[in-house]
Order: sequence, then structure tokens, then C-alpha cells
Amino acid sequence: MIKDPYSRRVTGVFSLIGAGVVLAACSGGQILPPPLGNGGGGGTASGTTTGDTSSAAGTGGGTTGTGGAAPAELKWVAKLDASKFQLPEGLAMNAAGDTAYVGLAPTGQVLQIKVADGTVSDFGTVPPPPTNKGFVLGVQTDKAGDFYVAVASFDATYQPGIYKIPAAGGAGVLFAKDAKMNFPNGLVFNAAGDLFVTDSGAGTIFKINNKGVVTTWLTDPLITGDIAAKCPSGLGFPLGANGIVQSGTDFYVTNTDKASMAKIAIKGDGTAGAVTDFVATDCTAFGGPDGLSVDADGTFLVASNGINSITRVGTDGKVSLVVAKAPAAPLDSPASTWIVNAGKAGSTLFITNSGIATFQSGMGTPKPGLLSYPLGG
Repeated sequence: MIKDPYSRRVTGVFSLIGAGVVLAACSGGQILPPPLGNGGGGGTASGTTTGDTSSAAGTGGGTTGTGGAAPAELKWVAKLDASKFQLPEGLAMNAAGDTAYVGLAPTGQVLQIKVADGTVSDFGTVPPPPTNKGFVLGVQTDKAGDFYVAVASFDATYQPGIYKIPAAGGAGVLFAKDAKMNFPNGLVFNAAGDLFVTDSGAGTIFKINNKGVVTTWLTDPLITGDIAAKCPSGLGFPLGANGIVQSGTDFYVTNTDKASMAKIAIKGDGTAGAVTDFVATDCTAFGGPDGLSVDADGTFLVASNGINSITRVGTDGKVSLVVAKAPAAPLDSPASTWIVNAGKAGSTLFITNSGIATFQSGMGTPKPGLLSYPLGG
């Protein structure tokens, strides 16, 4: 039995999910210029850098995208402690790419991790979810360096919305809320400074201006969850729109229940345009798509936590395997991704390993923490 001040709250929340089911969260979205070409294939805490690595799986199940071979090693930046409920979901990096900020889904803590040596320290907090009441999900930063954290709620006694933590860290305050926004998840800013938020339960993208005013930007079947889908999350309620990024003049959004990705045109006036099925449902090759990042060539790196893998989606919508869970590989419910130095020498993908499914099932040892993966350049 786990004896910890968080234990009643955390185990109660996870009982809502069910044993062995992955909580799908999201990454902070990143804005890059229009695609350049085709590609594919490829609160106290402590943590230390380790030498553990695993080899890439190369191309795997599903259709194969265009592009070169995958890099070779997945490495730990910092290991976290599941016994302290350090189960990371959201991820944001600073501009220099030398510091990561990860949100812990059950506790409301945001940790700071130094990439060079894996040092972990407390950074900020948002209200912790009470028993069976919610989760802390996506993390994103604005140009001023302030942090925005998505908080999902399953009960009227716990306030969902977007919380803001100052650049220096500390306690977060409620920045934006809306009666329709109960499961905010993925976050991305556009060039004008508006924050776009996926709501996994509502199948909606909300737009939030710099005053915290929330408007509905888009609701569409292609970003709506479906518990009767071929490969649903298993949560017992719909889990649709999840990770979100902007590439060129389009948003790309993963749909967890449907194991798919939608492409959403952004019109010249900023409103939503056509919505198309960019990646069709593929439970085997793309199961449980969660957070995603867009690379310099316009391809996407996705935390496919339903299959414990990192996948790449080419500009043609084809899916290929980058790295998969294996006996020597530490992937354990990967949740969020973030690319540093995209398209340049030393380009690196960072991944939050939530460990939630293993933690909940009690089968095996959870491996929560922050991972890195070299993309080359």
C-alpha cells in the first residue's frame, strides 16, 4: 500500500480511469513556418541524468512516410518518482532549450528540469485535483515567459480552465474559464498572441485572447471523441481533440479515441476553415495519439501512448514508427513532445514519460520522467 498524503486523492482519481488505461494528455504546441518539404520515418523532487538508452525501432507498423532513417538513441534526462505521484503530462521548454517544465497530472505541481544534468526542482503549482475530480494537463509559455497550464475537471467543486504561472514561478492563478470548457488539454499560441486550447471532452478548440476572454473557435466531428470508436481511450467518456500545433496556415490536432489527426485550415480573418482527416484511424500504427510537435520539414512527432511509441507523420499523412517500447526501451505512456533546434544540428525531441498506465495497473515498475531523442539536423 502506498502511504503518502496524496494517496487517497491519486488512487481515487485513477480508479475513475480503470486499470491499465492510459491518461492521454498533451504537449505544448509549437509554431513553425510553412512546411519546407516532405519527410517521415523518422512538492519536492529529485532526478539525475542516467546513461540508460534504447535503440530506435526504425519503421514499423502502419504505412510508411517519406524521409530518412530514424536516429539511434532514446535517453533519460531525468527520472521521476512514481511513489511521490510524479507522473508528468504537459511539457514546455525555454527558448534556449536547456530547461524543461513538466506538469504533474495528479498533484498540480510544475517541475523544472535542467537538461544538462537532470536536476529537478519545484517551479510552480496550480490547484491540485481532489479525489476523482480532475487532472492537470497541457503546459505552454508565451513570449513574456509566463506559463499557462490546462486543468481538466470532472466535478463542479474543482474549477477547470487555464491557469497562469508567472515566469519566475510560484502559485498559478485562474486566467481563463468557460462553462463549456471542462477538459482543456492541448495549448498553442498563434503569432498574434491568442491561445488556442483543445477540449478533449467537447471536441472543441477554444480561442483565448490576452485578457482571458474565451470564445469557441471550432467544434467538429473529426476532433470529437467517441467511446464506440475502433480504439477508444477506455476512459468511459469521449476523449477527442488532444495535442495541437500550428504549421503554416493550418492547425493539426490529434484525436485520441479515433487514433487519427485532423488538419484545420486557418482563414485569413483568423476563423476556422475546412477540416480534413489528415491521418485516418489506425489503431495499430497510431494508437492513442496524444501530444505532438512539428519538425522543420513539416512532419510531426507524436506521442502515441496507446502503443507506447513515438511516431512520425509525414506531410502526406503517412505514419511511420520512430521508436517503440521494447524490453530495453523506457517508453511508458509517453504524453507530450517538444522539439529543440528543429532542423538544425543537434535537433532534439524531448518527451514526457507519464508512467500512468503502469502505475494504475500495478503490473511492472512505472517509468515516469523526461526523455530525449536526437533528431539530427
